[in-house]
Amino acid sequence: MKLDLELLSRPFPPEKVKQREGRWGEVLDYVEVAPVISRLNEAFEGHWSFRIVWPRDPSFYLDHERDLKEVVVLGELSAAGERKQQFGRSSVTREKETGRVLSIGDDLKAAASDALKKCATLFGVALYLYEEEERPSRASKSQRDEILRLCKVAGLSNEDLKAGLKKLFGKSSLEELSQEEASEVVERLKKL
Repeated sequence: MKLDLELLSRPFPPEKVKQREGRWGEVLDYVEVAPVISRLNEAFEGHWSFRIVWPRDPSFYLDHERDLKEVVVLGELSAAGERKQQFGRSSVTREKETGRVLSIGDDLKAAASDALKKCATLFGVALYLYEEEERPSRASKSQRDEILRLCKVAGLSNEDLKAGLKKLFGKSSLEELSQEEASEVVERLKKL
């Protein structure tokens, strides 16, 4: 089977791209694992596999869970005669009061999902989200919430908002706005 790089590297619809805060407070775009799996299924017609290469025996984590802060796995994605490996990680989730580990199994699944997504980027899936080129950051959740609050105060409907976004930026939803565009919308709404 030949690699369909065009299909693999096709950008995801804006509603599939989520945001989270990074370690340094920056807003990071990412795609959850389900759309990545769907893209792999589509591109390779289901003929791909993923496995955890390391640790071979996850009981290693059970023996050391008291001191663990995160779990790390090395995953391998095989498709179209190629293999790609990447590490994935997940913080260990603990009870707030006791500090007891809640589920090392769930933490390992999260690390495996992270490794799968990172392996998929080596095939081009969602790679554009990690490219170094300057691209506008998407509007944060707090910006989108502020726009909705200001619309409500101004008595504007969702249809009014959509029409305004279309007229100003050629966009049909808040999720498509950059941070700069969202700031402009907030300033305009404050003047109403």
